[in-house]
This record gives sequence, structure tokens and C-alpha cells, in this order.
Amino acid sequence: MLKITSLHKEFDVEGRKTNALNGINLTLEAGEFLTIVGSNGAGKSTLLNVLAGVYSQCAGTISLNDIEISNKPEHERAKWIGRVFQNPLVGTAGDMSIAENLLLAFLRGKRKNLRWGLTRKNIKLFEETLEPLDLGLEKRLFTKVRELSGGQRQALALVLATITKPEVLLLDEHTAALDPKTAEKIMELTDKIIRENNLTTLMVTHNMRHALEIGDRTIMMHEGEIVLDISGEERENATVEGLIQKFTQLRKEAMLDDRSLLAGC
Repeated sequence: MLKITSLHKEFDVEGRKTNALNGINLTLEAGEFLTIVGSNGAGKSTLLNVLAGVYSQCAGTISLNDIEISNKPEHERAKWIGRVFQNPLVGTAGDMSIAENLLLAFLRGKRKNLRWGLTRKNIKLFEETLEPLDLGLEKRLFTKVRELSGGQRQALALVLATITKPEVLLLDEHTAALDPKTAEKIMELTDKIIRENNLTTLMVTHNMRHALEIGDRTIMMHEGEIVLDISGEERENATVEGLIQKFTQLRKEAMLDDRSLLAGC
């Protein structure tokens, strides 16, 4: 179980304090798949960065399976947290082969010694892992990753992030840089891998259809807060149009607040 309590994150931009996260409270049960929507600057990616340990929180706690990880550095959290980024280049090492990338991911969190290497057993495991993707990557294990297409590279990044079955998987708009057809393929693979491995997942997306069709639960963030949290029948009955309407309403309210502040100056 992932539990986030009263999480705050503040940035200092040119001497001005900005609240990126403003008291986030969120609990995910084991295997729960959460999709996250919100406008630019809503705090979505900041939330993932704080969970991963890229940023430290200003206040609040993060616990995983009843163990607090709030003060653990990013490299320690990587033992439990897998992540796929928007840019396929970020999650893979281009100058290394597919097999070498997989080996490094497979050894994540394990004590490394001279016995580790590309053994026949590992190669067979990697072939079996890649074959269900139906991209032919299992036949190209010794191909440099830089020679892959964007979709193939992102599919590999997804496998790298999940090969050790992490406690939590973070997906930060991981299909946004792909063409529509490839994005749909990667989303299908994403759903398949998460369901088969029962991974607790947080997925940030700007695709409203994906937000409602993929996963179990959807939250909307606005100005560092969760303003909508739907699951079950409520989520099944929700529509893309309804989410967009909620976005529009929040923007209008924010503009009115800005105007009232200016009027009082």
C-alpha cells in the first residue's frame, strides 16, 4: 500500500514562493491503477518526482507498505519504484544493447559481483520477457538501443521499469511523444503488464480517454491539490466532456481569483 499524507512542495522561482503541492492526501491499495489528469502546472509531475525522491517534500510523509520512505534518497527508492518518462531516450541507454539494458534493470537493487553477466539463463529470460510485446525485440538482443524506433524504445523502457516487479510504477505521460497508433500500442502493453503483475501504478496523462478507460481510479489535480477523485460506478459513468467541463470551470475560477487579488492591490 502507498500512503501519502499532507504532502507539501514549494519552489522558489526568482524569489517568489510557489506551492506546487498543497497538502496532498492519497492512499493506493496494492495493485491499484490510478490515472492523473490536470492542466499544466497542476502539480502532476511534481507529485511523481517527490514520490521518486527527485525532489524532497517540504512537509508531509510518504509510506510504502507501512514503511516511511519520505527521507530516503532517489537511488534507494529505485529498489521499490519503477518509472517511465515522456521521452523514450530518458529511460534507456542508447549506446548499450537491449540485453545490456535489461541486465542492468534486472540487477537493480541486487548486490552485484563478478558472477553477474549475460549468461545463457539471462538471455533466455530476456527473450521470454520481450516476446509477448510482439515487436521482434527478442530477436535483436544485441542491437544498440539507439537503433530502435521511438515506440520500440518506449516499450523497452516499460519493460526495464517493470522487470523486477516494483512496488510502485510511475508513468509520466509516457505515450505523449509517440504518434497516435504507436501510443495506443504502448498503452495496451502498459495495461497488460500492470494487470499481469498486479502493479500499484500512478499514470499522468493528458489523454482524457485513456484517463477514464485505463486503470481503476482517476484524480484531477489543480494548483497542487486533488480536486476530483472518482472510481467505481462514478468513474464508469464519467465522460471526457465532463472532465473537460471541470477543467474549464477551474480555470475560470482561477482567473476570477486573480482578478479579485489585483482589484485589492
